[in-house]
Amino acid sequence: MTNAVILIVAMLIIYQGYMISRRLKETRSKLNDLKKANEDLNVEFGSVDGIELVKKQYPDLELKDDHRTGLEDANKS
Repeated sequence: MTNAVILIVAMLIIYQGYMISRRLKETRSKLNDLKKANEDLNVEFGSVDGIELVKKQYPDLELKDDHRTGLEDANKS
């Protein structure tokens, strides 16, 4: 009887370890996908030509002045 209980507990521990490792693998995969999706969010450019290229590629992007380059007029063109 005690052997059966020990066997059941051992099987439950092995099953829980398997489920944890599976969830961890799925979570890492989702995190990698999220990192890839967020790589494209930060766009830096330094010339008027760069602004035009970014505006063509991302028409809905709102450009903000970073107080170094004077981009306040970039959204108007």
